Amino acid sequence: MATLEIVNVTKKFGSVTVLKGIDIVAADGEFLVLVGPSGCGKSTLLSAIAGLQSNDGGEIRINGIDVSEQHPKDRDIAMVFQTYALYPNLSVWENIAFPLEARGISKAERRLEAEKVAGLLHLTEYLDRKPRQLSGGQRQRVAMGRALVRDPQIFLFDEPLSNLDAKLRVVMRTEIKKMHKNLGTTMVYVTHDQIEAMTLATKIVVLRDGEVQQAGSPDDVYHTPKNKFVASFMGSPSMNFIKGILRRNEVGARIEIVRPGGGEVALDLPVSSNLARQFDGKAVILGIRPEAMIDAKSETKDGTYQRIEWPLEILEPTGADTIAVLKSNMGDDSEGEMVARFSAKTSATPGTLVSINIDVSAVCLFDAQTEDAIFHASTVGKSVPAPILLSERKA
Repeated sequence: MATLEIVNVTKKFGSVTVLKGIDIVAADGEFLVLVGPSGCGKSTLLSAIAGLQSNDGGEIRINGIDVSEQHPKDRDIAMVFQTYALYPNLSVWENIAFPLEARGISKAERRLEAEKVAGLLHLTEYLDRKPRQLSGGQRQRVAMGRALVRDPQIFLFDEPLSNLDAKLRVVMRTEIKKMHKNLGTTMVYVTHDQIEAMTLATKIVVLRDGEVQQAGSPDDVYHTPKNKFVASFMGSPSMNFIKGILRRNEVGARIEIVRPGGGEVALDLPVSSNLARQFDGKAVILGIRPEAMIDAKSETKDGTYQRIEWPLEILEPTGADTIAVLKSNMGDDSEGEMVARFSAKTSATPGTLVSINIDVSAVCLFDAQTEDAIFHASTVGKSVPAPILLSERKA
């Protein structure tokens, strides 16, 4: 069990700065997930924590001690890689117990420890098999067992599930979460898959271009993103964005939105008077999750919904519900569509305007210039306008 502190860590490869002064703290027993797009520096940071490469500046502290200059074997860290890296000529139990052999532990004791770890990972019946006789998920569990048997202070995972199929990834996520619950050991997990981040983490750190964009609980980064990048990266499907102009009014402000294809709609938002005054008449970006955009015919349980009419492109039935793909007014190919969740039995027709209920208690606002978040409705509570059908002005 250990605390991990990353203090102003920098790393360069030639003229390229990959880590730009990273500051992160993982408390004792925390499950810290580093998430971000390819090339953001997350694997480089993990390698620096493990001691597989040196950091150019800053400190990496374990239990308050700077280990930046320590050899990897002296850091009491175990790492699980993307590739299984198993010894093909050794059995499952021999692979698991291999780290103990280097410590001079007897074969009988090694076998006993391997059996204990195998029990945790549901590998007991495979102990005498060779890796080639195992599935991908079983091999990854053996790799995890080899890390577990060392009983380290910190576990490091470098995208351990990326080589598995979708169904097996779900199973292995559950196994890893159970393992963390049972052991209570500090874990640092690297992934580009934000679903893995949301389901596993007690703390998420979102990285972009070698910098920390936001650090917080899964709930924090999902519901109160600090900027548009975090909002778009976290969530599947990702957050929808709509550009508009903010205008002060009696409830706070109204965002006026020019609809793609013509026409204008508006939503009343309970922003503070200071924010309404500061951004009155300025361009902003409204952020709204797909689950907060529903078919107007769906039942709503509270008074936080407002209705707009919006052009529908296609419907994608999924069984439990229907994904509605809507046109975007962002004017950017990368954000050329939005997604809403309609009922499974929706009667909406693609190519027409459809009525959508927007949960304004779940929206975010971003400065159109800086893309920093300026408002999160979820922090206001339920003091939002009653549901109304807003008038629409023709373009």
